[in-house]
Amino acid sequence: MKETLKRLIILEIKEDGISPKTHSSLPENEKKLLFEKNGRFFVKPGERKKIRVVATGGVFDIIHLGHVYTLKMAKELGDLLVVVVASDKHTSGRKKLAHNEDERRQLVESVRHVDLAIIGEENKKKTVGRIKPDVIAFGYDQKPEFEGMAEIVRIESAYKPEVLKSRKILETI
Repeated sequence: MKETLKRLIILEIKEDGISPKTHSSLPENEKKLLFEKNGRFFVKPGERKKIRVVATGGVFDIIHLGHVYTLKMAKELGDLLVVVVASDKHTSGRKKLAHNEDERRQLVESVRHVDLAIIGEENKKKTVGRIKPDVIAFGYDQKPEFEGMAEIVRIESAYKPEVLKSRKILETI
């Protein structure tokens, strides 16, 4: 049952509410776990509470062990880890990135601790509202946001932060 709920929550987040087309292909026992709102389908609140959703985010241009460690620690805070990858538009003020937003999303989603990676929307609060996390995990070097929208957890320890920062890795290349 837990795996079914996780899968439905992932579908809900991916599609910003499960589409009627996807809903029509679901087995009846799974449809019973959903309710309709504005033509989309969502996991019923009572069912949704059975899964602890954790959200975290970042640019993730050069994936390194520090990222993997932080994602592992974030995953340990709940049942389902959703990672928000910064959009190209959001990162446009930074130095040139090695990967575009979809490549970075795919790289993050390939990390075994990650259940779903999505590209962040322009409005960060809208992205958080789409995920509806129980916990928002911030890395040791990130500024916490979204107080009141979820439990805020800072992952204090980083895996060799003096060496494994994307900026420092790029400086050695």
